[in-house]
Amino acid sequence: MPKARPVNFEVHESKAPFNGKRWRVEGYKLVKGKPKREIHWFASETEAKADARDRNVQRATHGSELALSSLERADAINALALLRPFKVSLSEAASRYVSLELVRAKSKPLSDFVREYQSEMEDRVPSGSRRAGGLTTIKKTFVKIKERFG
Repeated sequence: MPKARPVNFEVHESKAPFNGKRWRVEGYKLVKGKPKREIHWFASETEAKADARDRNVQRATHGSELALSSLERADAINALALLRPFKVSLSEAASRYVSLELVRAKSKPLSDFVREYQSEMEDRVPSGSRRAGGLTTIKKTFVKIKERFG
C-alpha cells in the first residue's frame, strides 16, 4: 500500500542544501485532478514556516487546485479595486488585454509599412502599372506622414 501523502504543506530541513538554501516546504497540490509534489526552498526556518502557514491557510480557504502567492493575491486585489468603477471583472479585463495584444502583434509599424509600400510602388513604375507622377505624389505624402508621425 502506498504511503499516504500529507494533506498540508510541511517544513523540513535538508541535509543537502539546494542553491545554498537548507529549508524546504513540501506539499501536494492537484493539477488536472492528479496530485503533484511541490517543493519550495528557503534560507531560514522562519521564512519556510511563514510560507507553509500561508499555503496551508490558502489551501483551507480555497482548496488545493487554486494556489496564489501572497503577492499574486495582493496584485489581484489591487486590480479589482482599479476595475470596480468600470464594473469589469478581472477575467474580462485580462481577456480584453490579451485580444488587444494579439491585434497589436499582428499590426505592422508605420515605418515598415511605408518602406514596403514605397518599394512596391517603385517596382510598378517600370512595368507601366503606375505612372511616375503618381509615385512622386505618394513619396510626398510619405514625407508628410513621417513629419507628422515620425
